[in-house]
Amino acid sequence: MRETRFLLWAFLLYTLIGLLIAISFSLLPNRTLSSLELPGVAYLMPFLAALPALYLLARLSLIFPALAVEDEIRVNGVWWLSRGNGWRLLVVVGMLPITTSWLVSWLVPVDDTFVGVVALTFWSIVVVIFEVYALSVSYKLLAMDQVVSEVM
Repeated sequence: MRETRFLLWAFLLYTLIGLLIAISFSLLPNRTLSSLELPGVAYLMPFLAALPALYLLARLSLIFPALAVEDEIRVNGVWWLSRGNGWRLLVVVGMLPITTSWLVSWLVPVDDTFVGVVALTFWSIVVVIFEVYALSVSYKLLAMDQVVSEVM
């Protein structure tokens, strides 16, 4: 049952985030991106457009460690648990994967060779393990903080 709930939440959350990112990208005018004189800004604008969706993902992604340890928590409970820590969670859930993906793609050139594919797969697995660990630690610390504040 836990695995089914996990997969259902993953499907729902990532579908919602995907729709929000698609909507935010559709609001970006194409001519603005192509006519910009600054080369870095053209790459930064889609990220800035996706920032609200990534913030929502960061706040709601605490549902996954809660499901993994079978805590009875709802979306409003996860939202409440992450209050005041949304930007920190955005770093853990949004910025670290983007940064590590960029570093991996820069350090490991993706070519069609077997070695390139194996290296990229290896680093991707390492990044995913680190992200699961970081999100789990974040949930544990926030849940402990909630327990301590309820006791006091």
